[in-house]
Amino acid sequence: MIQITLGKKKDVDPNSDPLQRSQIGWSGGLSDRQLHEIARGVWVMPGSRVERERFAVVNGGGIIRQAMEIDRVVDVRGGRRAFEGRILGPGHPVHDHYVGKPAPNGAQQNPITYFDSPWATANATADAANPSAEATSSPATTSEPSTRESPVSGP
Repeated sequence: MIQITLGKKKDVDPNSDPLQRSQIGWSGGLSDRQLHEIARGVWVMPGSRVERERFAVVNGGGIIRQAMEIDRVVDVRGGRRAFEGRILGPGHPVHDHYVGKPAPNGAQQNPITYFDSPWATANATADAANPSAEATSSPATTSEPSTRESPVSGP
């Protein structure tokens, strides 16, 4: 599973941001939709591992604030990528297991990290319906090279 760790709030020019956002980073008081738009991109995510992951959780201030199901990963300008998918709400096992709890990978310098979870990959979609499965007690963290979310200018 992917953990997206957001840095501190930063205002950006929507005309320069590939997703036309006016803010990146975490701050309190965000709506679910605002948090989703901030968290879904734009990230440096090389390799194919990210494309095998089915779910992501969003870390804001050391607490998981949101869970999302990843439909696909898309390329955006500047050699970066973004997630497309949907916000998971109460009643979904990934949401219920992680949201409101400490981030599995803790505070990370890399914004995109991975951890072991029973719902980690696309092959585990059927397992998402089984809330009795538990995540590992000591998540294995691997960090592929990535950089903090930042606005990208130019095509």
